[in-house]
Amino acid sequence: MFRTCVVVGWVLTLGGLAHADALPLRTEVTLDRGMRVEVILEDEVPTLRVRGASTTQSTLPGLGVEARARVVDVGGARVLLVELGSAEAPSAAALVVSRRGRPEVLWTGKLTLAGDLGERRRDVIEVRDRTGDGVDDIVVGFVQEGRDLCGREALLDPRAVDPRTLQLRSVTLPRALEGDVVELAPQDRPARAPEAPEPVAPALRARATSSTSGTPEGVTPTAPIGLTDSDLGRGWIEGRAGDGQGEFATLAVDGGLEIRALRIAPRPTGGAAPRALWLVGDDGPVLKVTFPVEAAEGAQYWVVPPEPLRWSCLAVVLGDSYGDRSAHAGIGEITAFTSLDFGGGIDALVGRLAGGGGEAAAAARLLGRLGAPAAHAIARAYGDMPETERRAAIAALAAIDDPISTELLVRAATEPALHEAAMAPLLTREAYDAVAPLVADGEVGDETAIALSRVAPTRAAVAILAAMSAGATERPELRRALRTAIARGDEAVQGAIVAWRSTAPIGARAAGELALAEGTETRPLVVLDGLDAAEAFDQRYRFALAAGVAPASDDVDAWLEGQLASEEWMMREVVLSALAQRLPAVEMQPLAEAGLRDEYPRVRMRAITIAVRDPAALEAVATLARRDPWAMVRAEGIEALTESPRARPILRAALGDRAEGVRAAAITALQAAGDAESWPQVAAFLTATNEWPVVIRAAIAFARQRCQPDVVAPLGAAVERGLRPNAWAPDIELAVVALEALAAIGGPEAEAILARAGSEVAPPPLRAAVDHATQVHSCRQ
Repeated sequence: MFRTCVVVGWVLTLGGLAHADALPLRTEVTLDRGMRVEVILEDEVPTLRVRGASTTQSTLPGLGVEARARVVDVGGARVLLVELGSAEAPSAAALVVSRRGRPEVLWTGKLTLAGDLGERRRDVIEVRDRTGDGVDDIVVGFVQEGRDLCGREALLDPRAVDPRTLQLRSVTLPRALEGDVVELAPQDRPARAPEAPEPVAPALRARATSSTSGTPEGVTPTAPIGLTDSDLGRGWIEGRAGDGQGEFATLAVDGGLEIRALRIAPRPTGGAAPRALWLVGDDGPVLKVTFPVEAAEGAQYWVVPPEPLRWSCLAVVLGDSYGDRSAHAGIGEITAFTSLDFGGGIDALVGRLAGGGGEAAAAARLLGRLGAPAAHAIARAYGDMPETERRAAIAALAAIDDPISTELLVRAATEPALHEAAMAPLLTREAYDAVAPLVADGEVGDETAIALSRVAPTRAAVAILAAMSAGATERPELRRALRTAIARGDEAVQGAIVAWRSTAPIGARAAGELALAEGTETRPLVVLDGLDAAEAFDQRYRFALAAGVAPASDDVDAWLEGQLASEEWMMREVVLSALAQRLPAVEMQPLAEAGLRDEYPRVRMRAITIAVRDPAALEAVATLARRDPWAMVRAEGIEALTESPRARPILRAALGDRAEGVRAAAITALQAAGDAESWPQVAAFLTATNEWPVVIRAAIAFARQRCQPDVVAPLGAAVERGLRPNAWAPDIELAVVALEALAAIGGPEAEAILARAGSEVAPPPLRAAVDHATQVHSCRQ
């Protein structure tokens, strides 16, 4: 009988502990001599301190709202149990013993889960009579996610306090398997045997064990793969002291398959044979199998459950063993025969791909482990599979490195909806030669070329160039992929291009040289020869586009000048642009001036951007800006004249142009020129009731840049149009832009307009613009 001499305690919340000198426990207890026990905060860490003939202390790995201490009588020995946290859910515990008055912390544990998700663990302490002698036993251990009895917690590395030595020693704990237990007798041969000696699909996959022989202390045992590898010379042997009762191995059941029968080799090589086994699943009864005789090495027995097992997990728990109780026990092999083995085989497993969801995913995993036979079975059914089933099949084929698998993946890659899923495993297994022909495919070729160019540049370049030679010249993504292949490749890629040029049709050459010209790093590789062979418009057009960045060449320049007489306006336009990039300004001006007289407006627009560089050509450009019959040409001329002070009258005159695009261009040009004198004309656009939105938007930008008080009232007119009932949507959009300008300008008048636009009667976009006004930067200096 122990007695607690003095107990003094109080309860604090955790929030109060951080600033307290002590946690809520100070007590004196008697073990073999009186000891003072304290749980205190030391550097804000809960710490157990015990004073007797000497002092010991230990950090407690947890927090709590209170602390408690009690003495437990263990077979005549006294052990102090200290707990931290609430009585219902303690967070940490410690065991203290006394050796001749000297306290010793025997064990500390964190009783809450910690660690990475899926592998979290917590320490466990149990104080109860486990041996039936009427005396409490203290057992410690831990539980860990993933190392359980198919969802039932299992105490790992159990150790008990030895009352003689007051040390922790390893103990064997028979598992208390709750629920119905069905006794089964092993059979030499089941009444109904599977169709083949080995299962169609290896449904069992090793997951975890409670212990394994040879595993160093403190190291988590590896998965017991010897149980499912079809090698009777290997197996699993538990690694705990004693006869191994209660030790277990856990296996996953793949594929969602019903287990109809189990074949078990009970005795592992080098280990003791179990006398009994428990088979535990995640549902239904526990199956107990008792072996009436000691199994020889290599002997196998059948276990047939009364009903098919619809388990996703199978735990095999050891009972007592034959032979020396100190010998480690285990199991040699365990094989599951499923519904597939009693009819249907691999074809039935392929059929499960149609189920979708988890069933299809599980079937795909199993098929992927079956190798070539599974690939052939999928091939037989592939033609009749809908898209969702084919997608599931791809997951299986991805795990099978077989010619049939590769062929099916390539077939799947031709379907746009499945292309990405199928390409990933093909590129992973470096099936570049199988993938390369897809570059020519009109539906998936672009994606194929881009993906292939990143991992196999030379192979990609060859395939892209071949596709161009075969007529795939209208695909800009192929050109982009070719540049990627060059950037990621080496001299072999450039060598492939050189070799291709000598045999490529002229149309393919034009597309290839354009691909090189479109990339800054690949432009030096452009080679333009044999241009006279280009007759079709698309060929000549692509060569002209490439010529703008091609190396200097009199032959190329002469060919381009000859193309200025082409019937196609697009050709004349692109040639002007290319020549402007290649020729000195003095040589270019006559060609540009001729372009100003071209019959097609797009060519005249291009010529304007070139001719305006020469002051002598400004008059001709000004004439087009005033009189060209096409508004887009007049607008281009106005924009080109922006930087010429001499053209200011022309820009102002353009404010009265009949085309709204030209008026807007004139406002923008005058804004860029900083022409304050034109403000009255621009302001008139803001107050007009019938002006086009594009013109008003340009006028608002002019007003915001002007940033003077005289712009506030015209901007207010634009806001008022947006405030009208049932206002036109463009008027509301312009009012928002005008409000931003007013916010930048500021001042009392602007603030008044902002306040009106922010009222409850204003449309929501205007109110939002006013709310945003505080974030608009001021335009005032």
